[in-house]
Amino acid sequence: MSESLKDSLLIGLVGLLFSILMFMIVTRNLFEPMEEILQANESFSAGDLTRRVKIHRQDELGKIGESYNKMADRIYSLVHNLEEKVQERTEEILNANHELEENKDRLQLILNSAAEGIYGMDLEGNCTFINRSALCLLGYEDYDELLGRNMHDLVHHSSRDSLPMSQEGCSMLIGMKNDQGTHSSDDVFWRKNNTSFDVEYFSYPQRIEGKIVGGVVTFMDITERKKLQQDIYSEKEQFRTTLLSVGDGVISTDSKGRVQIMNQVAERLTGWNNDEAMGLPFERVFHIYNEHTGELCENPVERVLENAEIVELANHTILQSRDGRRIPIEDSAAPIRSKDGRITGVVIVFRDFSDKKEKMDEIEYLSYHDYLTGLYNRRYMEDSIKRLDTQRNLPFTIMSIDVNGLKLTNDAFGHKMGDRLLKSVADMLKRVCRDDDIIGRMGGDEFMILLPKTDKIHAEKIKKRIEDTARGIKLESVVVSLAVGFSTKESPDTDIRSVMKMADNKMYKDKLKYGKLMRSQTIEIVLKNINHKYDNEQIHTERVSQYSVAIAREMGFSEGEIERIKTAAVLHDIGKIMVPPELLNKPGRLTRDEFETIKKHPETGYQILKSVDEYASFASDVL
Repeated sequence: MSESLKDSLLIGLVGLLFSILMFMIVTRNLFEPMEEILQANESFSAGDLTRRVKIHRQDELGKIGESYNKMADRIYSLVHNLEEKVQERTEEILNANHELEENKDRLQLILNSAAEGIYGMDLEGNCTFINRSALCLLGYEDYDELLGRNMHDLVHHSSRDSLPMSQEGCSMLIGMKNDQGTHSSDDVFWRKNNTSFDVEYFSYPQRIEGKIVGGVVTFMDITERKKLQQDIYSEKEQFRTTLLSVGDGVISTDSKGRVQIMNQVAERLTGWNNDEAMGLPFERVFHIYNEHTGELCENPVERVLENAEIVELANHTILQSRDGRRIPIEDSAAPIRSKDGRITGVVIVFRDFSDKKEKMDEIEYLSYHDYLTGLYNRRYMEDSIKRLDTQRNLPFTIMSIDVNGLKLTNDAFGHKMGDRLLKSVADMLKRVCRDDDIIGRMGGDEFMILLPKTDKIHAEKIKKRIEDTARGIKLESVVVSLAVGFSTKESPDTDIRSVMKMADNKMYKDKLKYGKLMRSQTIEIVLKNINHKYDNEQIHTERVSQYSVAIAREMGFSEGEIERIKTAAVLHDIGKIMVPPELLNKPGRLTRDEFETIKKHPETGYQILKSVDEYASFASDVL
C-alpha cells in the first residue's frame, strides 16, 4: 500500500474519528439532557417528588428542563399541601372519633344517671339503645336483653287490660314517623314479669341528614303519682262533699281578705252565691253588728290576719244578709297556713244561732223566772234583794203574799185549776204593781214583791189594791183569796233578813184571819157544784142524810151525834167533784176502768175535808 494511500486512509480515518468524536460530542450534548429529563420524570413518577433536572442551558433543552422543574415544584407543593391537609383531616377524624367515643361514653353515663327511662327505636320499633333506668323500670338486667328487640311487642300496650296491639296502631311510632312525636300521661308499660305500671312518656323523632330514622323515648313510673293524684282527688272530693254537707256556713279568703270559697249554707245565710262573692272583700259579704248596740262588729278576718290567731265572735252578734234578714250567729275564724307557716288566708265557720239562742234565752229565762207564772223565781228574788239593799233605795219595802186554799183548790178542782189560780194571781199582780216593782214567785203558793223607794203608806195602798183586785177575779167556782203582809226597811242599819221575816209573819197573821173563811166557802161551793153538775145528786144526798138520821135515832144516838152523822151524810160524796160529769151521768153500764175512777171519790173527799179545819173531823167518816 502506497504511502499516499496510507496517508489518505489515515487522514480519512482521522477525519472519521473526528467526525465520530464530533458526533458523539454533539450527541452527548443533545441526549444527556434528555436522559436527565427522562430519569427525573421516572423518579418523579416513582414518587420521588424532590428530584429535579440539573440543566443550566439557554437553549431549548434548558427551557424544557426549567419548565419541568417548575412543574415538579408545583406538583410537589400541591402534593405536600394535600398531604398536610390529609394529615390534618386524618388527625381531625381521629380526634373526632376519639371525642365521639368519649361523648358516647359520656352520653351513656348521662343516660345511665338519668332517673327517667330512656331508649331509642328505629322506625320498626326495634331498640337501638337503652339506659340503666329503663332496664330497671322494665325489670331487665342486661342491655342485650332489649337491644335489637321490638320494644312495642315487649313494652307497649294499647290499654291496661289488653295484649300488645299491632305496630300500625302504636301512636308512639306513628308520631315519630310523622315528625310529630307523642306525649301521654295516661298509659301503661309492661315489665319483664308481665306486670304493668302507669307511665308518662315523651317520644321524639331521630334524624340523620334530615331524614327520620327512628325516635327517642323517655318515660317514668308514675304509679305512685297517679295514686297520690287519686288520693288528692278523693280528699278534694271528700272536702267538697264535707263542705257542701256540713250544717255550718263556711267561707275562706285569701291573704288579702277576699272571698275565695263559700259553701251552700254560707250562701243561704249571707244571701250571696259563690260566683258573685268570689274576689269581693269579706266585710262586704259578711255584714255583722252587735244586737244590743247596733254597732258594726270588728272584721274577724282582719283580726286573724293581723294577730295570726283563732278568733271567735262576741255574743249577741247579728248577721245581716243581702236580702235584709237579721240572723243571730256564732262563729270562729282561723288562719290558713302554708307548709312553711305563712298565712295564706282565713277560714270562717259560722252557724245560724237562732234556735240555739232561743233555747239559751229560754234557759236563761227559766233560770231567773218561774216556768208557770212567768214571774221571777226565788233565785232571782234573793239576788235582787241583795242588789237593792242599798241606801239609795230606802225606804225599801218587802211584801209577802200567799194564796189561800191552793191545796184545797187542787184537791177539789184539780191541779189544772190550781195552776190557773196561780196564773190569775200572777197576772193580777203585774197589773197592780208599778214598772219598777219586782214581782216573783217564791214557790208553791207564795209570792213576793220588792218595792224600792216605797214607804209604809204607799205599801199599804198597794196591799189594799191587791186585795180588792183579787176579790174581783172570777175563776169559775174557785174563791180567790190572798194573805198579804209587808215590812219596810227605813234605816241602813236594819238587817234585811229581819225585814223579810217580819213581812212573812204579817202575811201568816193575815192568812189565819182570812184562810179559814175561804176554805169554808170553798166547801159550800163544791157541794153546790156537785148538785148542779150531776143529775139527782142533791136528791141522793138528801135521802142518804135522812136515812142516816133515822137509823141513828133508832139506834139511840144523842142529838149531837145525830147532827154529826147528818153532816157526814151530806159530805160523803164531796169527792165526786173530781169525777167527770159524763161518767156519773152515763146511762149505760160502766166499764171496769170507769168504775175504778168513780170508786176513788171517797179518797178525794177525804183529802178535801182534812184541809179545812171545821170539816177535818168528817174526813175519816167520808173515807
